[in-house]
Amino acid sequence: MTAKSDSPAKGHESIDTEDLVHGTPLEGESDEFVALVLEGQKQEAITAADTLTRALLNDDKPLTDDDVARLAEIGNAFRAIYSELVHRVPEEHRVRYKDS
Repeated sequence: MTAKSDSPAKGHESIDTEDLVHGTPLEGESDEFVALVLEGQKQEAITAADTLTRALLNDDKPLTDDDVARLAEIGNAFRAIYSELVHRVPEEHRVRYKDS
């Protein structure tokens, strides 16, 4: 199962979660479009987390491999979005961390 962003920006096709996981670049896309993709992934993450929480707290809804795999897929999509967003932060606004 893959998720599509619910409302793609005008002139853009929706982004498939699986495409994000496998490195479909968001480079060159507008900030508005990337925000829509991020919002769609946020909703997917909330739904997946709710499903997993219900499974962990209720005996009548067993935890399944598919539920856990879906959460991993969403996590990978967030990492792909992060990889694009980190490059959009202007140099003067970037935080530099020192190794401990």
